[in-house]
Amino acid sequence: MKKLTLFLSTALLAVAIGGPVRTQEPAPDKIVAVAEVVAYNLDPTSLVNLTSTYNNDVVLVRVNRSLSGDVKVKYLIVRYEHWTDESPLPREFCEPKSQWKLELRRDSGCDSSMTELLSKERNPGLVLIPGPSLNEAREHQTEVLPCYVLRPKGLTPYRETH
Repeated sequence: MKKLTLFLSTALLAVAIGGPVRTQEPAPDKIVAVAEVVAYNLDPTSLVNLTSTYNNDVVLVRVNRSLSGDVKVKYLIVRYEHWTDESPLPREFCEPKSQWKLELRRDSGCDSSMTELLSKERNPGLVLIPGPSLNEAREHQTEVLPCYVLRPKGLTPYRETH
């Protein structure tokens, strides 16, 4: 009976989010990757200069290249954490096709499916960046995306050197 209940619970979850859930291999604890932003939801308090306020901006990125750590997925959820007196996300970070080197630390507590992340009902402030990366991301609706934390010192523009 327990196996049937577990199967039915999994089936109902799959129907609720629009299909079977594909799970990934365990994600590495720390990675360095070159990525571009596909969607973002900036914390409204990061726009107001209040003292001692902690901000969390949520960003969906497409990994274009892994520099360290074994990144097995194309898309990651990135939570940019910063205090008000630290650097907010640079405006250029959210520009289409802008490439950034990200030093990330794993936080499985904010893993989410692509369906949940791109849902305007769950993320009303979500801004989608039109283009091929967003179109491709929508093909991964049922995947559970690993979440990583990014701090201000872990964000630098990426320029390929030949």
